[in-house]
Amino acid sequence: MDKKCVIIVDGSLPAGIIANAAACLGFSLGSVLPDEVGPAQVDASGTQHGGLLSIPIPILTTDSKQLHSIVASAYEADLDHVYDMSEAAQSSKTQQEYGDKIQKIAAGDMKYWAVACYGPKKTVNKLCGSLPLYRG
Repeated sequence: MDKKCVIIVDGSLPAGIIANAAACLGFSLGSVLPDEVGPAQVDASGTQHGGLLSIPIPILTTDSKQLHSIVASAYEADLDHVYDMSEAAQSSKTQQEYGDKIQKIAAGDMKYWAVACYGPKKTVNKLCGSLPLYRG
């Protein structure tokens, strides 16, 4: 496979925040990568279970400073999709509120909690190839 997907989190955050950020980013990725989700499967009882992803999505960890640098680099890199989760996003209840908040925050001042990157394996590896898995 020539594509890779990762989610990178600020490992200093509480586990609940990290789980929520990763879930939100996964949902965002799913909206633009529907072909990566396999068909539902039926068990012996006839219960239908959702399909599996066709690609792994490791959750990697770093500190807030390096995460900020990775997010900036990800937006400049040749990636297919980049989604970030910031403090502004996490604290917003609506898209309008989120938009109002980030319009007042420069990218360099944004407090990122996580980022999802999907694109060429080589590019993704260059961004985060040395980061460890999150072990919460």
